[in-house]
This record gives sequence, structure tokens and C-alpha cells, in this order.
Amino acid sequence: SPVITLAPGTEPTNDGDNDAESDLTVDFGFHELAQVGSLVWLDKNKDGVQDDDEPGVAGVTVILYDAVGHKVAEMQTDVNGLFLFTDLLPGDYYLEF
Repeated sequence: SPVITLAPGTEPTNDGDNDAESDLTVDFGFHELAQVGSLVWLDKNKDGVQDDDEPGVAGVTVILYDAVGHKVAEMQTDVNGLFLFTDLLPGDYYLEF
């Protein structure tokens, strides 16, 4: 890897902190983790909308895959039909029920 030299006092100060030692040019690739979650319910009238008389379903296996089809995680819905996959790297995912 090439060596990158950052000279003190030469960084832009238009970030609002008036500190010439701030570096606005280096991206270390840090990013917030993502999450995917929802609710599994019994759609009695098959309209795709959860109505008041359509409860969440507990114990449904939900599998999370990345965009190329690798299994990332698996879990079961809770007693209310809810599931949540956390601490995911940003990207594209799909679910299988």
C-alpha cells in the first residue's frame, strides 16, 4: 500500500470546527450497521394488509440471505410474530419464510 502523508495545518477548515488539524479527506470505511425486521402475520383475507383480527404468528423461521444467496442468519419470530436481524453490514438482503 502506498504511504499517505498528511501535513499538519494544511487540511480544509470549512467543516465548521475551525481546526486546521481536522482531516476531511480520509475515509477509513467506517459505517453504521444496518438492521432488517418486520412482522409475520396470518393474512386471513389475503389482501396483503394486516387487519385488527389478523395476529402475528409466533415460531415462524425467517432466514436472511445476502444479495448473492449466502445464508447470513436465521431466527424464529417471537410470540407476537416479530423478528429483527441486527448488526448487519450495509447492502442488499432478502428474506425467506
